[in-house]
Amino acid sequence: MGSASLVAWGAWVVVLYSIDPLQAGYLGLFFFYLTLALATIGTLTVIGTVMRYLLQKEVPVFRHVIKAFRHSIWFASLLCTCLILMANQLFVWWIVSLIVLVLAVVELIIISSQIKRVTEEPVDEFEQK
Repeated sequence: MGSASLVAWGAWVVVLYSIDPLQAGYLGLFFFYLTLALATIGTLTVIGTVMRYLLQKEVPVFRHVIKAFRHSIWFASLLCTCLILMANQLFVWWIVSLIVLVLAVVELIIISSQIKRVTEEPVDEFEQK
């Protein structure tokens, strides 16, 4: 994942220096935000996985990767959304607060569904009550 992040950062730099946003139109902006999001997701996933592993070594690494990947997606989407809002002069605190609230609710739904799956006990069909 680290090498993919480096490739994504390289692609972002290429897009940044080789595409003129005034001439490229929406396609140039799409590639700018796409490469920025991919680079941010990859970098934050690697950093988040390493940090989580250093703090909780007893938990399997794949669980750290899953959480770090999900959180990096949320952060990258928030970053790109804020940049798009700024480009369109719509960046105000209450819109960003609503976006953060929506992302927090989605994260809470994911966490609560995981807790529900973990706490459900298997039912023995042949157990007599």
